[in-house]
Amino acid sequence: MDEKSGTELLIRCLREEETSVKKERLRSIAGHQWEAACQASLDFGLAPLLYSTLRPLTKGIGLPAGVESRLREVYLSSAARNVRLYSELSRVLKALRDAEIPVIPLKGSYLAEVVYGDTALRPMNDIDLMVRQEDFRKTIELLMSREYRAGGKARPEDVFAVQQHHPPLTGRSGIPIEVHWALTQPKLNSLIMPPHPALSREGRGNNVIPQHAAGHHWIAEGIWHRVRHDMVANVKVPVLSPEDLIIHLCVHAVLHHCLGGQLRSLFDIARTIRLYADDIDWPLMRDLARLWGAERSVYLALALAGRYAGISGPECFITDIRPKNNTPEIFEIAETFLFNRSLIISRHVAKLWEQKGLIHKCRYLLGRFFLPRIEIAVYYGVPSNSMKVYLYYLIRWRDIVRRHLLTVAKVLCREQGATKDLEISIRQNILLSWLSNEKG
Repeated sequence: MDEKSGTELLIRCLREEETSVKKERLRSIAGHQWEAACQASLDFGLAPLLYSTLRPLTKGIGLPAGVESRLREVYLSSAARNVRLYSELSRVLKALRDAEIPVIPLKGSYLAEVVYGDTALRPMNDIDLMVRQEDFRKTIELLMSREYRAGGKARPEDVFAVQQHHPPLTGRSGIPIEVHWALTQPKLNSLIMPPHPALSREGRGNNVIPQHAAGHHWIAEGIWHRVRHDMVANVKVPVLSPEDLIIHLCVHAVLHHCLGGQLRSLFDIARTIRLYADDIDWPLMRDLARLWGAERSVYLALALAGRYAGISGPECFITDIRPKNNTPEIFEIAETFLFNRSLIISRHVAKLWEQKGLIHKCRYLLGRFFLPRIEIAVYYGVPSNSMKVYLYYLIRWRDIVRRHLLTVAKVLCREQGATKDLEISIRQNILLSWLSNEKG
């Protein structure tokens, strides 16, 4: 059984449907097929969820003992790691609470405990937290006072202009913590978001889009305006509203990661929709997706979640946000990346290749060499007001040459493997262009 068939069986197992129907569908699966599905679940970080799903069905479907044992081992390992992670998270949340800093747990730490209801089911590698922009520096200083350290010395004000979170901070436990001040990268904002929203709506109880929000962080201000409260790691904290949570999951999977190996994210989205099915304000979510400029990301993620995880939004909502120039090619490209976990050739190399004529290629290349000073500062972890920034321009040239020269040479020599990899990266740029509406 090939890798594709193993992934198809994995999806069949995890897709939302009646237990009795699922059990009947899985009766005839052979042992080698289960081995392939097990491997696919490991590849996509879905092994604990697969184990939990199959446990009540084991006797009726003939799951090989070896496969069951392997899945159980991964499930227990995930549970053990997440116990350590939640212990760390609890200490951090309590420290921030004592310092009167409101903090929102993001992604895995919220999904595992609240959405999945079993912390072992959602493996995590780090802790993601969101604080208000005005609390960002204070939060970083507090964590550093507790022996957390980051690689480099980027200033918070520099980070604001380039990315949505501080470089990971790591303490004695070895678990990285990413402190966010926003949910989207400022560089992506310039692609997909209007420079300033038309904020004119009031009402909807606690789901108001705030009138006072202004400037480049207006989305973050609105998110804080709509928070709810829940228990995470034994601490009562603000959490994202269901609408903001779903949009964030969609944007994170589709725009931030271009769907690369993001099959697990579709199940995160489906589980979230199932949990909050009667509580989601779909008209509000439509309005928010439009304000974020994220309609295409939300549409694509929900359409794929419906196709593979078995749950998406109401048909009227999907129809309402469906882009006018939606094409089958986009779904085909999206699915290509959904089931492939890495790109061999950078999309920037592909973008360089796509430039027409030597002059345009040189302009693009110079733009990649001479990034804005503040981006260089954050990338290499130095203050933007330091003279060292100019030294790092030279280091960046060296890094680019080391990283891409051999690849470019292979493409120029038309090596078969390099040409195929280039085509894949070009398709990624097509998807990103469609998401950012660059071509209408």
